[in-house]
Amino acid sequence: MNIFIATCKIVSQPRLLRYKKKSVTIMILLLYNNKKKAPWYCIIAIAKGKIGAEIFNLYKQGDLIILEGSIQIINEKNFVSGNYSETIKIINLKVKMIHPTHHLLKVKI
Repeated sequence: MNIFIATCKIVSQPRLLRYKKKSVTIMILLLYNNKKKAPWYCIIAIAKGKIGAEIFNLYKQGDLIILEGSIQIINEKNFVSGNYSETIKIINLKVKMIHPTHHLLKVKI
């Protein structure tokens, strides 16, 4: 099992789905990439239960969040034309915990 901690930017508004009396929140995030090809990685984050409800209630599109979870890379084949297939890598993040960012901590200086 891997542990992944990163600061991410929320690209899409978090969606709350209910499946078999359980709540699941799905959102698309951007991760910073230090390679020259692409400055950002686009990933799909899934949170279940209380963590998912907390994300849905507190965060919106454009917020920066610190997530802790496990990451999974899925290779998916897309058939473009005839016999030619293109492999696309999809990055999934299962959220285990959210760490608060500065806009949630209302500190008066």
